[in-house]
Amino acid sequence: MQLKVFFVGFAIGLGGCALPQRVPGDGLYNGELCVAMGTQPPNCGAAALSLSHGRAKVRVSDFVYDLELHGAQLDVMLIHGSTLVDVFSADYSWENGVLRFVDNDRRVAYRVRFADLPGQ
Repeated sequence: MQLKVFFVGFAIGLGGCALPQRVPGDGLYNGELCVAMGTQPPNCGAAALSLSHGRAKVRVSDFVYDLELHGAQLDVMLIHGSTLVDVFSADYSWENGVLRFVDNDRRVAYRVRFADLPGQ
């Protein structure tokens, strides 16, 4: 139970204040990927993002997070070059153009910020 409470608090801390839900439209975006392991502060960097028909791709250098969003859960495939590195599923949320999800098994929280949304 304490681990679940930790992750809920951690995810809220990673995301900041709750803002109205705003999902970006399909397209190509500049953005930022932040990854935080355990209780460590997030490590953030620039990312190239694409969103199309319930699928998102988050590219950082030669790593690609291929995300399939459906319902309240997403499936993640992490690919490095042509090598499949990891696969997992997680609950996710959108908050004002920011996608958040947590890999509870590995204690890793992710935040994907779409930086160039219209009207920002």
